[in-house]
Amino acid sequence: MNKDITAKGAKQSLEGLIKCVQSTPPDKWEWVPMGKARTILSMMQEVAGFPRWIKGCITEGKMPESDSAKWDAFKQTVATMDQAIAVARKETDDFGGYIMGLSDDDINKTVELPWGTTRVGEILSYHEWNNTYHLGQVNYIQLLYGDEEMHF
Repeated sequence: MNKDITAKGAKQSLEGLIKCVQSTPPDKWEWVPMGKARTILSMMQEVAGFPRWIKGCITEGKMPESDSAKWDAFKQTVATMDQAIAVARKETDDFGGYIMGLSDDDINKTVELPWGTTRVGEILSYHEWNNTYHLGQVNYIQLLYGDEEMHF
């Protein structure tokens, strides 16, 4: 695993997602397609907190227990799109430093996740994956309201 590539990938994928989100009209940030889908703001709130979740998995050696009160408190710090973007950037920068500080032994440790035993080196790439996943979701939402341009 290349730590530098992983840290840069997380940051680059976040910036692509932010560019896509910012190309969406603000009145669509809290739109709920079909009355059931997630909002773009809720996706960005998740993205902002995701590096902490990854660190929690690594620290605890397993997926942290769900804590709705803690999540609700965190969402209050990222209640607007500007806040979510600012926190996502800060957390991603901090996450890059965290990655660079891990030793080879740390990277090769394993974590128990619901889908199986996973190496820390693999989990570190989840932030980039999650950002890219949400980029696709935002582009799909844009298609639903008639924007056919891909923003990334």
